[in-house]
Amino acid sequence: MNVMFLLYIAQMTIFTKYIYKKHLMRFLRDIIDLQERKIFPQDCLKYPFRRILLVCAIAYTIFSTLLIYITKGDFKGILMIIVTTTNIYIVILISTLAHLIRIMYRDVGNLIMNGNNNIRDVKKITGIIFNITKKFNFLFGRQIFALLGLSFFDILTLYEEFFILSFDLSLIPRFVHVSLFMTCSVNIIFACHWATEEGRNLIKTCQEVELRCSFSSRRIELSLLSTHLYYEDPVFTAAGFFRINKGTTMLLISSTVNYFIVLVQLNST
Repeated sequence: MNVMFLLYIAQMTIFTKYIYKKHLMRFLRDIIDLQERKIFPQDCLKYPFRRILLVCAIAYTIFSTLLIYITKGDFKGILMIIVTTTNIYIVILISTLAHLIRIMYRDVGNLIMNGNNNIRDVKKITGIIFNITKKFNFLFGRQIFALLGLSFFDILTLYEEFFILSFDLSLIPRFVHVSLFMTCSVNIIFACHWATEEGRNLIKTCQEVELRCSFSSRRIELSLLSTHLYYEDPVFTAAGFFRINKGTTMLLISSTVNYFIVLVQLNST
């Protein structure tokens, strides 16, 4: 458990220094550029940020109350609160930015459906969003990989601590801690998955508009745009080790369930 704490502290320290000091403003500069082009909605941050913040605040309040009550102000409990709070804010940042990429792809789809916009301008905008996605992978890929890996190993060690060795109430905050981080991990996975699906839906939108279009020149432009989008597939990866989509969630769940089944069988023999 102390090793896991050290890993979490190292993860959040490296991330904070790396992101906020070097690259985050460059990443946001491209988003601001799209906002100036009026493709980026002014209020798109409100709903996802409030929803994620509300869920995390409720979970964190329960977690902190249990921890302070059971550990009675122990240093280890205070350290857990600090680590958890920092990682929650990291999760909020990553999930919100992934959701913004999804919104930008959705608004590009609305531009294509409108029919009055220059397809070449739309192509430039999709190119910018695709570059934003690549920068997202560069900035947050290693962080997502570390978060998913630590959450997975947390669950594996939790089973032995909480379910096999004892039912000590002092382990309840540990259980809440692991559950909270698994929830955050799943939230990141689905935010990236939905952004990828929204980007791929642009190809279907181009094909639908192309079938309804009566101008041959515009149909050719739409066909070229759909081909361009096919090769600019917005894929999110965890530092290049694997793609982040719903399959990642199913893999984590199936691996955890299989691990638990094996432990139960070994423990019963």
